[in-house]
Amino acid sequence: FFGTLLRDSARVIVLSTPHRARLLTQDPGIEEKSVILPPPPLIRFCTDSPDVARQQAREVLGAGPDDFVWVYWGYIYPGKGVETLLRAFRIVSQRNCNARLALVGGNLEIPNRKCNDYFQMVQRLPGILGIADKVIWTGNFNWDSDEGSRYLYAADACVLPFDYGVTLNSSSLAAASTHGVPVIGTELRVGRDEMLEHGHNIYLCPPRNPELLAEAMQLISENSDFRDRLRSGICDLADQWHRWDAMTAHMIEILESAVSCEKARERGQSHSY
Repeated sequence: FFGTLLRDSARVIVLSTPHRARLLTQDPGIEEKSVILPPPPLIRFCTDSPDVARQQAREVLGAGPDDFVWVYWGYIYPGKGVETLLRAFRIVSQRNCNARLALVGGNLEIPNRKCNDYFQMVQRLPGILGIADKVIWTGNFNWDSDEGSRYLYAADACVLPFDYGVTLNSSSLAAASTHGVPVIGTELRVGRDEMLEHGHNIYLCPPRNPELLAEAMQLISENSDFRDRLRSGICDLADQWHRWDAMTAHMIEILESAVSCEKARERGQSHSY
């Protein structure tokens, strides 16, 4: 499928371990030269202190100091599991009247995916579920705006309920990790991303299961020690993978090793000739 790209490249950069596993089915010989390098978040970071940004953003969201703010961060289209999150949040809000859910992001049109129909469906759902007064829709933000960063600072925790599971290369995960926000994600249908450790740097639930997602949300909102452990773990994940300085250092190492490997190969060919 990839022709000679996999075979003849000095290095193959993959965005996560599931991506590498998929490529290994095409060419098992690339295992030793494949390197993991997820992309950092492509957003403008807020330059205010996290405490100031948090207070200002929570005021915009209408959240009080005692409210527990859950944030979904990213575009909304089929496969993102927003309907699962809303049904789980209804269960959570029945137990905790101070729970709030902010959906940061808007519709994204993808050909042949009926994205607009899905977006309208999930927008109607809070009213049907009786939680419309606890759900905030922020809509999209401009590429050069720091609104997305501010809303993450406002969050007590982030939920990424994707139908297909969360992997290291998720831009939403990268944004949350670089803001130190504890994350609930979903498991992959097959296999796992070995960089994401359940209970350490993320909490993983089965996809499309509102009841189990609600249990996880309840656990994290009520257990500050566990929440702090997830926060510490995801900050470590950001330091290792998602920060721009970390990505740059990894990229330099990859390029230098690729050049060294190529020079050694050329010397070997010269001696053979």
